[in-house]
Amino acid sequence: MLSLVTRYKSRLVILIFCFWHFSPSLSAWAQEAKFADLLITNNAGQISVYARVTDCFTPGMEAAILAGVPITFTFFFDLYQERSYWWDKKITRRVLKQTLKYDNVKKIFFLTSTNSREAAAFQNLESAKRAIADLNGVTVFPVNDLQNDQSYYLKMKAKLDEFRLPLRMENLLFYVSAWDFETNWHIQKVTYQRMTAPQPR
Repeated sequence: MLSLVTRYKSRLVILIFCFWHFSPSLSAWAQEAKFADLLITNNAGQISVYARVTDCFTPGMEAAILAGVPITFTFFFDLYQERSYWWDKKITRRVLKQTLKYDNVKKIFFLTSTNSREAAAFQNLESAKRAIADLNGVTVFPVNDLQNDQSYYLKMKAKLDEFRLPLRMENLLFYVSAWDFETNWHIQKVTYQRMTAPQPR
């Protein structure tokens, strides 16, 4: 019995190794997810972020969504104050979660977000994918709480939360780790003067 378990574990290790070795496109995809079209502005007295995450879906993820598996993107926004002779000071952290789930009965995709009180509905997968990857005015920190003689920057990151596949999709288990994307930290300067300048109408 012990020998059988040992052989099974050995085959499992070999299978995982082969998957990563002969699937460079999937591991490369995991490194390509990034922010694009980034805009940091003053919206109603708040530092607000507009952006989108690109290259964050694979055919396997789409299959999981269509099977009814809810997926969640988590976004982190850390605002720092620069300091010359000490560690930079973290002013605040804002966390945003956006969850996409397909209703197989109604044939509708629902997106819930901690940035919105109501769920948004979409008729097709492409629209739902764009919505979950979009940041549409995420408020981070009050502009008036910034000091005009200090320097600030915003660090942003996006990641896919862990999820469990249903039993009928267990043949895709080896691909789950490849879906576990996480962008690099994106750093953007925040200028007090620009945040407090009159905004165009």
